[in-house]
Amino acid sequence: MVTPARLEGSSVDIALVGTYPYLPFEFTPEIAKRFHRLASARDLGPAMLVGARIRTLDRGNKQTQPSAKIENLSTQREVKLFLPRREDVDTLRPHHDGREIQLMVAPVVEALGFDLKGGDLMFLGVA
Repeated sequence: MVTPARLEGSSVDIALVGTYPYLPFEFTPEIAKRFHRLASARDLGPAMLVGARIRTLDRGNKQTQPSAKIENLSTQREVKLFLPRREDVDTLRPHHDGREIQLMVAPVVEALGFDLKGGDLMFLGVA
């Protein structure tokens, strides 16, 4: 692995080969820093309603934040639901019985994108 801290002034060239011609990518230390800032950025998208079934609830601990696994009923995919507060586990516990529930959520946008079918969501409330 080439990192700017270890090999100042180094660069990595990446060439993609496929059906279509691609120009090679050159990652200098400055480009790598900017790429990392962009690729590691996380934000919340606009709020939306999701029909779901709660599969698991996790109160978290000192190292992990509370979360849940839900089945998104419109996509039939299991997704991670981040819970901003531990109290949100108590809010969701009565609905952890296999029934459908309407949740107000915000998609977690990573690297300026979101997986519409299976992307992570942030819990905002029960609708």
